[in-house]
This record gives sequence, structure tokens and C-alpha cells, in this order.
Amino acid sequence: MEKLFELRTGRSAGDLNCGELELQPEDIATLQAMVEQSALPESPGGFFYGHQFQDESASEYRELDLKFCQWARTILQTRQQVFYSCWW
Repeated sequence: MEKLFELRTGRSAGDLNCGELELQPEDIATLQAMVEQSALPESPGGFFYGHQFQDESASEYRELDLKFCQWARTILQTRQQVFYSCWW
């Protein structure tokens, strides 16, 4: 999401903190493909990232992530918006 935010806005990934990124259908398709292929990026690490837990939880949340992708596709088909938001 950080890379997508940088690409779409031209701003630093740090600006996503406490911000929002509107997701498009192609973003959800990319996310779903990455989850299905176990190709999510690894956490860059660091004290505040809790990287030792994030990388482990990616596999634990796989089914939930896929359900999110299906939900997001349904929402977007009804012309509603889906946003990614984070706080670190």
C-alpha cells in the first residue's frame, strides 16, 4: 500500500500514516493475486513496524484477506468507495 500511495500521489509513504488511500478495482485484483500467490512484500522491519509479527500473520490472515478482496469487489461494483487507512 505504501508503494501504491507513492505512485498514485507522488508523496512519501510516511504521508500515508493516519491518511487514506482510495482503492480501485485493479488495486483489489493486484492484492488478491498477491495473497493467492503468497507474494505479499515482507515488512521492512524496524521497532515500530512489529515486523516479527507481521510476516507471520500474513499467512494466518490469508483467508480473511481473500474475503476482504471479495467484499471490496462487491462494494466497488455498487459504485461505493473503499479506502485503505493505517496508523503506525
